Amino acid sequence: MQTFRIAILAGVIGIAATVAHADPAHAYRTEAGAQKYCAGDEVVYGRSKNGGVYHLKGSPYYGHLAGGRYACRKEADAGGWRQSKEH
Repeated sequence: MQTFRIAILAGVIGIAATVAHADPAHAYRTEAGAQKYCAGDEVVYGRSKNGGVYHLKGSPYYGHLAGGRYACRKEADAGGWRQSKEH
């Protein structure tokens, strides 16, 4: 019974860790698509890989990551993403 409880707890912790770096609610393949949706918010570019890191416009990585998506900064922050350390 104790082993079962430990297994359940480990599963719950694993799920919580996965949710911590979810994708933003809306992610776009094009900057124009994100700009239409993100009126009044800054558009960022990032991906979930490596914990969800996004780049600001002007960064050499903005728009140039394999598998990257454009999103609203507020939604990226709410999804657990963080700004890259380059800024």
